[in-house]
Amino acid sequence: MNYQILRDIQRNERRQELGRVPNNFYEDCRIFLRKLVKEYKETQETEKRIIAENTMEIIREIMDNRYEKIVHAAATGKKLDNMVGSEKNLYYNLNKTFNDYKEDYKENTREDDKNDEYNLHYSRQNKQWISNL
Repeated sequence: MNYQILRDIQRNERRQELGRVPNNFYEDCRIFLRKLVKEYKETQETEKRIIAENTMEIIREIMDNRYEKIVHAAATGKKLDNMVGSEKNLYYNLNKTFNDYKEDYKENTREDDKNDEYNLHYSRQNKQWISNL
């Protein structure tokens, strides 16, 4: 891992699709960042501190972008390529939670719930949305 590779990944993650990263991406980031911080601590050079801080920000942006894409895909059931490591667990666990929630909602919408204020509003919204199609 190096700074240029991280910048390339950062640019790719600004796109709509989940970008391709190495399978050991997160571990490589930790190792690279530890190395930069160690170099700064040994030299106390301002330039090395700035590089370490910038690297942390780049990694944070990459992680945030990937996280948002994974959460959205899990909520909508969209299949994603290019997930690595714990991202796969995050996707499958969230997708299961979202699907369970949807099933619970279907099961719990009983006849006596149809007069509930929230369900009346929700029902009206759906009818209006469908009629606009």
